[in-house]
Amino acid sequence: MNRKRPMKHHKPRHNNRNRHTGKRVVNTRAHEPGDGNKKKNTKRTVPQTKTFLSEVEQAKEDKRRQRREELKQRRAAYANEVRAGYLAERQAPCEPCCADDDAKAAKNTWLLTQLKAVRCDVVIDDVTGRTVINVIPKSFENRADVRKHMRHFWPFAQEKGYSRHWRKYDTL
Repeated sequence: MNRKRPMKHHKPRHNNRNRHTGKRVVNTRAHEPGDGNKKKNTKRTVPQTKTFLSEVEQAKEDKRRQRREELKQRRAAYANEVRAGYLAERQAPCEPCCADDDAKAAKNTWLLTQLKAVRCDVVIDDVTGRTVINVIPKSFENRADVRKHMRHFWPFAQEKGYSRHWRKYDTL
């Protein structure tokens, strides 16, 4: 016989639900002995956290507190410096990446050899449903040595049969 007996070592409630009925049970236990089922203030008292220190201990505590404040100020100053540098970099005008057309052509051929060494993505176009191969991966475009040259490298790569996955595929 396999009877379902309540396990005595299990509590009757779990997650504010009765284990047998499954109904929600409101926890009305008292916080302290003698409180009963009160929903108002209990008889608990807040323990005293402030203790009186000797002069030597008070001096040490003041020194620690002062060091913490100085550290907070230094961290805030450093964060402001970093933020200012970032904003200055963002607001600075764009510099030309290559000096002249010969440098652009040389850079384009070098970037194309780098791109051929990378495994390109394959994407299914949402509009047409066609599979688009030779998609330049985002990881390649976001490289520090590639990102600034993408403006002139992208048309060159498009002529060679590569595409970018967020662009519209009008030429398919």
